[in-house]
Amino acid sequence: MNNINIGIQILAYNCKTTFEQLIAPWVKLKEKYNIKIWVGSGQFKIYNEMGCEDLNEPTVELLQKLLQENKIDYLFQPDPNNLLSDHETRDKCIPWLRENNIDLMVQVDADEFYGDQAEPYLNWILNNQQPDCYNTVLKGVIEEGVYEDWERFSAGWIKRHGGIKEYYLDMHWSWFGKEPGKNVEYRWANTVTVPKEVCNPLHFTWNEKLTTTGPNTLKEKIEYQKRYYENNECDYIWNPEISDVVKIKKELNESEKPILIILAGRRYFYLQRTLSTLAEHLSNLKEIFKEVWLLDDRSSLGERVLTEELLRKYFADNFQTVNFNNNKELKFIDKFNFIKKILPKDDIAFILEDDWTLNQYLDITRFTQILRNSNWTQIGFSESLHIQNQDIKDNHTLTPEFWENPYPKIFKHIHRVQDGIFYWNEVRIDNYTNNPSLVKGEVYHAADFQYIKEYEFEFAKSINSKGVYHLANFFHHIGEISLMSKVMDL
Repeated sequence: MNNINIGIQILAYNCKTTFEQLIAPWVKLKEKYNIKIWVGSGQFKIYNEMGCEDLNEPTVELLQKLLQENKIDYLFQPDPNNLLSDHETRDKCIPWLRENNIDLMVQVDADEFYGDQAEPYLNWILNNQQPDCYNTVLKGVIEEGVYEDWERFSAGWIKRHGGIKEYYLDMHWSWFGKEPGKNVEYRWANTVTVPKEVCNPLHFTWNEKLTTTGPNTLKEKIEYQKRYYENNECDYIWNPEISDVVKIKKELNESEKPILIILAGRRYFYLQRTLSTLAEHLSNLKEIFKEVWLLDDRSSLGERVLTEELLRKYFADNFQTVNFNNNKELKFIDKFNFIKKILPKDDIAFILEDDWTLNQYLDITRFTQILRNSNWTQIGFSESLHIQNQDIKDNHTLTPEFWENPYPKIFKHIHRVQDGIFYWNEVRIDNYTNNPSLVKGEVYHAADFQYIKEYEFEFAKSINSKGVYHLANFFHHIGEISLMSKVMDL
């Protein structure tokens, strides 16, 4: 493994007092591994436009000293008369990565402290090289003694899929892809999470007393996020009546949480895999949903007993099961019509069939808020923008996160992902899907599913819906090809 070149990418702003502690484990690992460290340091353009004081001079002096001591290998500073955004700053590391023949990029920010977990983390990746990318479970410091785990990208093999191309938003990047004009976004690739038992580094972003980098106040950081993401949203709010230094995380109250509706039947082995991946990537699984319903189609008594045990394991006593036993053709559609009975018109459901596995962290709470405050009726999480043709990319991308159902145009629907390869069929459907998604209750109150083979397509035609997809492919299909997996013109 000594022939693998590792590049550590760090953004460092206003972090003089903590940076040497943060970088120490990575510098030490240079003795055993082929490690080079790139550091970008400068105030982001939006902070300057907000009128925030530039606090970076002491940090730059330290970084120049570390560069002379060969503790870091490259220091990038933006032109003070032409400041850059977050992703534009990160993008400056790419030529350096190529010039230094870097194989594995590790992304560390100035508020992430790996300490003595850095080497176990690196060894785990080097011993598990099949995935393209890796997530780390960060131990977010809310206040002293109060933590909240969350998951984000931390490393990737950047020579794959045609080589790393660019950073395009925040810390999000893409490869060139093997075909011209078909970039491969890192979140579409084969990603695994480094086990929390191996690595759970401290993350100090959202506490002003304990902050290690960034502007003077969290109030400025919150305003920055609202402007950068262009949707006036931030996962945190400023509440000076409670405290002027500690962030307050916005939580959905119980009535605003979504209802999880699982559609299952006679495939316990699929259901077991599906729920295990939810638990793997959603550490607060028991707290996300207001209610949990499992609608079962003709499972055996033995499977029902196992299913109840499985639901209790993941949701305690917060679940209901409803069993459908009619063996007539197409009567499984009863499950879909039953959703209207358990989902109020003004509520939101997360619809999940039993043969989809979650492959990365999914912030269901955040997306529920986004859906509730939009004119969209559904957000799907199993399609992918990068496999679509250029016309759809150019004309149906809504935001850096979402693209719209291009009906009446055809789009490429993924029915299977295996070893990083996407298998798809061309489909045309009017703004609805049964695939993993958040859906407003009004959709199911608008019409009934018909007992016909093309029930999903006919239902879509009969409702006035506006469906969008997240650009990333969060869920992989593990069951038989669904009814959507064939070309159908409506």
